[in-house]
Amino acid sequence: MKESQLNANVARFHRKKVNEAFMQGFGVAIGSLARDHDQPSMAADIMRCNGIRLEDLENCGIQVFDLKPIRKAWKQTERKV
Repeated sequence: MKESQLNANVARFHRKKVNEAFMQGFGVAIGSLARDHDQPSMAADIMRCNGIRLEDLENCGIQVFDLKPIRKAWKQTERKV
């Protein structure tokens, strides 16, 4: 493998990890907003406004503790959209 290909692969792996870390942090914040601040509609609206789907958060490895209120908020507001 050429050095340029190796560097491209390392950069791609790093971007994936950075994106995954961002999504996990985003999920924690959204989960907290829905659960701790009783703002499930706002949490779902923020997700939709940023183009983030429920599946995106389900696939990024966030804890069930955070994912559970997000799922509930998403499903509650899904009917209204």
